[in-house]
Amino acid sequence: RFVNQFIEDENGDVYVLGQNNFQKINFASGSPVVKSFFSFQTHYSACGIQDPVNANKLWVGGRSEIYCYDKQTQRITFLSDTLEIKNVFYSAFTINKQIYFGYMNGLLKIDPSTGAFVKINLPDVGNIRSALVLNHNEVMLSSQFLGLIKFFPKTNKYEIIYNGKNEY
Repeated sequence: RFVNQFIEDENGDVYVLGQNNFQKINFASGSPVVKSFFSFQTHYSACGIQDPVNANKLWVGGRSEIYCYDKQTQRITFLSDTLEIKNVFYSAFTINKQIYFGYMNGLLKIDPSTGAFVKINLPDVGNIRSALVLNHNEVMLSSQFLGLIKFFPKTNKYEIIYNGKNEY
C-alpha cells in the first residue's frame, strides 16, 4: 500500500488516503490508535478535502468513485453509483462552498449540502493533477496535456496559461 495524501482535522486526527486504504489515526492517548475502513483491495483513495460547509465531513475521490466520510458517525456514503466516470479523481479543491474533483478531461462539481453534482468537460487537458485557488473566482489547474490552465468556476470556462510542449 502507498499513501497519496494526509489530512489533519481540527481535533488532530489524521486521515490517511492511499491505495486500497482509508484510515483514521488518533494520537490523543499518546500512542497512535488506527482505524481502517477498507480491508479489501476494492477502493483507491487518491485525494480528499474537508467539507467547506460541515466540519464533520471529509470528501474523498478515488478510482471511479467519490465518497463522503462523516466523522461523527464514522459512516461512509458513496456517490459513485451515479457518476459514470471511469477515471481516477486525482485532485480536489473548494471554492464558493462547492467541492471540485479533477479527473481526465474534466472536473466534477459537488454541492456538499445536497450531494448534487455537475460534470464539467475540459476537452483535451488530460488528468487534472493539482489545483490552487487563486482568489474567490479563479483556480489554477495543472493539466497532463495542456500545462497550466486557469479555470473560472462562475462560467465553467478555462484558458491555457502555460503550455510547455513547444519547448521540448
